[in-house]
Amino acid sequence: MGPVDSKFRIRSLVGRYLEDELHQAERILTLYLPWKRELQALREYLSASGADPFGERVDGGGSGVPVAQRIVEFQEGDREYKRISQNVALVEAALDRLSPRDRDFAVAVWVEGLGIRRVSELLGMPPSDAETLRVRVLEDMMPDLCRADDVLVMWRNGRLRGEGGGRSASDRG
Repeated sequence: MGPVDSKFRIRSLVGRYLEDELHQAERILTLYLPWKRELQALREYLSASGADPFGERVDGGGSGVPVAQRIVEFQEGDREYKRISQNVALVEAALDRLSPRDRDFAVAVWVEGLGIRRVSELLGMPPSDAETLRVRVLEDMMPDLCRADDVLVMWRNGRLRGEGGGRSASDRG
């Protein structure tokens, strides 16, 4: 055999998924609460401002449309709002497919951010068992999580700001 070409990386297979796919799923789970906060911040901004989400006013003052109607129209029409809402719904569906014990594990590890090591200590579980549980729980959630993306776009002062992440779900095909 000749020398290994450095352009090719060997990706390790863990269970039914590649390790990087599991890491992607973990990142999506850690974004669940920030996504929920962003949706709430956007709703509050729209309610409080009386303006459309991009700060434009109609007829020199107000849109003349009730705030609740503007919020619904924005939720139905804005791609970013719909993307974040879909990601939240996918994480919730993924968590709902788990047993109560596995759901508690997933919420503690990824949503609350305690991590595998701390949760295994709290449960009195050997680290190897916690790692096995980590893989199984992620595999159970993958049908939903693989359709979400790991991009966090935050709403601040009337502007969208992107952060982090790899590829969006549409980029992964």
